Amino acid sequence: MSKRFICVGLMLAVGCGDASPTAVAATVRLDALLKDQVRSLSVYVLGPRRTDGIFLTCSNLMDRAMAPDDSRVEALGGQDIAFTDPAGRALDIANVEPGDNRLVYGEAFDAGGTAIANGCTDSVTVAAGSTVEVQLYLYPL
Repeated sequence: MSKRFICVGLMLAVGCGDASPTAVAATVRLDALLKDQVRSLSVYVLGPRRTDGIFLTCSNLMDRAMAPDDSRVEALGGQDIAFTDPAGRALDIANVEPGDNRLVYGEAFDAGGTAIANGCTDSVTVAAGSTVEVQLYLYPL
C-alpha cells in the first residue's frame, strides 16, 4: 500500500447528563500530493452492526462495498466540512452514543465531489464521560 496518506487525528469526547456534550474533534493533515486536490472531508462514527444484523467492517467501507450513509448502517454521528487548510482543519461531531466496537470512517473529496481518499478505524470504545483518541489515516483511492 502507498505510504501516501492523509492523517486525521480524532479525539472522541463523550459526556453524559450535564457534562460536556459528546463530540469528535478532528485535526486533518494532508499528504503533499493530495493537498491541492481535496476540497471537502466527511467523517462518520458508526455502530458495529447493520440493521440486518450483519457486522459492519472497515474493509466493507474502504472497499466501498457499503456506504456510510446506507440505510442499514447505524450512523451515530457525522460531519461534512469544506477543506481549505492543508496544515490542519478541525471538525466536531456532536452527541455520539457511548458503546463498544464503534467505527470511525472518513472520506476526502475533490472539487467535483469525487471521493479521492478514505480510511477507517475500528474497535473504538466510547465510554460515557471519557475521552477517546483515535488516529484515522485516509489513503488515496
